[in-house]
Amino acid sequence: MKLSVRNAVLAGWLLSFVGCQSAPAPAATGHPGPETIGATVSRLTAEATALPPLLKTRWAVEYVASVAQLVPMSPRRLYASPDRRVYQSELEARVQKQAPSATVQEWVDEAGYYTGSLGSPLFHARLIDLIAEGQLAKLAGKRSLELYPTAIGPLRLLAGAGLDAVGVSPSPKLRALYSQPGDQGPVKLPGRDVSGRVTFVTGSFPADPAVRAQVGSGFEFVLAKNVLKRGYIHPTGEVAPDSLLNLGMSEADYLRSLRDTLRPGGRLLVYNLCPGPNPAFYDPESDCRSPWSRADWQAAGFVVRDFERNDTEIARQYAVALGFDKPPISVPIDNLYAIYSLLERP
Repeated sequence: MKLSVRNAVLAGWLLSFVGCQSAPAPAATGHPGPETIGATVSRLTAEATALPPLLKTRWAVEYVASVAQLVPMSPRRLYASPDRRVYQSELEARVQKQAPSATVQEWVDEAGYYTGSLGSPLFHARLIDLIAEGQLAKLAGKRSLELYPTAIGPLRLLAGAGLDAVGVSPSPKLRALYSQPGDQGPVKLPGRDVSGRVTFVTGSFPADPAVRAQVGSGFEFVLAKNVLKRGYIHPTGEVAPDSLLNLGMSEADYLRSLRDTLRPGGRLLVYNLCPGPNPAFYDPESDCRSPWSRADWQAAGFVVRDFERNDTEIARQYAVALGFDKPPISVPIDNLYAIYSLLERP
């Protein structure tokens, strides 16, 4: 495995199939029009009305309800070096009185800000339902961590439900995109005495000790959606080198580090939504299985509550409710399948 987590994300291993929060695609050179302001918030508000029949727990209901707290976003201009390794926000470039040399300008509209180029953050309600199984406590006041999020939408919705929501990503673009005042920090819950919080940490996690310290521990749950696939780590067929994920540390240490982020009784959900396998060739994006065996997870100190459980039926119901079969995604619902593993720290 030749890629660091940073390079792997930038090379596109997060650009997996629909349902992942894909990184905002390189925007058009033109300034997005005013019609983009509020359009994504309106779409997510409409999507939220279709989900209640699918929601199983109070936590998921609270997550979806926090759509009401999203605010319209004006387009943002980012400055990038030609190799996309360095990004600055417009404010950063103004303060520093210079942009990266040979600057490339990218615009990110409201859709890029909240959702990225594909998918909907509301699909996370399914993940929340799985995490919340058997839980009676309220969601507010707890801590959550998302591994390698590629848009801030899920973190904003979690914070709107009262969580201290942390995301960690190596993407320099997302660091610049979410660097303006109000992107991170406290999120006041209307009519309630509690607040949520959004924190977006940039760096290689958990391989970099400084990033690991910044992320912290004591999380109620950790979400890994469409990132920890067998096809990316232990492919069973021939794949391009740039589709492989180097964890930056031994696999045993990586799993133990994930366990250590959780509080006792906290849960890690590895959830993968994938296209159906292509009979003509091995597609690592389609290999949704866990990269590690049940015994590997147990050796790292996890209790395995569910292992490689099929969630295709419900995932397809979510896909229909969220319009994955309509533009701009337009994918055949019957070509989607989902597998998850739910792990717990004793």
